[in-house]
Amino acid sequence: MINKIKLTFPFTFIEKAKIQKEINELEDYFWIKDTTGKLLLVNDTYAESLGSKAAQIENKNEQDFLPKQLYNLHRTIDSYIIDSTNTIILQGVSAPVIPGLIRIFH
Repeated sequence: MINKIKLTFPFTFIEKAKIQKEINELEDYFWIKDTTGKLLLVNDTYAESLGSKAAQIENKNEQDFLPKQLYNLHRTIDSYIIDSTNTIILQGVSAPVIPGLIRIFH
């Protein structure tokens, strides 16, 4: 999926729709952001964990909707990735806790 995104970025409207459909089929969280923390692409699973729709958080900065402690954690991890050029795989990631957000799990 990442290679496909790299090949088509920046997206045309049609390419974005195709990729959005594919990432929405993933059960796991999926997001891509730039070095400033702006979310460029997110799937429905990730957006719903934040109480939003993908279109509502794409092109917005994480700082606008993540709790401060979670945002700080993301920035620390991002700094490591940028400085070291290593990748990180997060396993067992739980949904962010957003105060006042009620979630119903099936």
